[in-house]
Formats: sequence, structure tokens, C-alpha cells
Amino acid sequence: MVRCAFGDPDAVSVGDFHIPNTVAWALAGEPRADDARMLELLEPYRGQRGRVQRLLEVGGIVAPRYGQRLAPRSIAAI
Repeated sequence: MVRCAFGDPDAVSVGDFHIPNTVAWALAGEPRADDARMLELLEPYRGQRGRVQRLLEVGGIVAPRYGQRLAPRSIAAI
């Protein structure tokens, strides 16, 4: 990670599956995005895009999940 190794505050992580969704949800209210949309949303923060991305990651912001959920099970028989 260039951001950590060299301290580049503008280095953005691309190619990750979840980070574009987090950025899109936090900045535009969109539940899904790709790398191009993420970079478009981060453009106003040029010079600090990596920091903005990292702050959103550690801030606990999570895009909505649409996957299947495990059915609740009764623990009465245990």
C-alpha cells in the first residue's frame, strides 16, 4: 500500500470489492459502485483522496448488504 509505505495521502486503493461500495454509500447514498464511480466521487478531494477513503473505512460506514441471511435456528433443543 503506497499510502502506508510512503505516506502518500492521495493514493487510492482500487480493485477492492467493498471499498467502492463504502465510498459510494457515504458520499452519494448509492449502495453499489465500481472503481470508476468511486474515483469520480473522490475527485473533489484530490490531494487527500486516500485519506478520505481510509476515514470512511474506519468510520464504520457500511453499504447495505443484499446477500442471503442464515435462517434463525431454535436453541431450545441444545
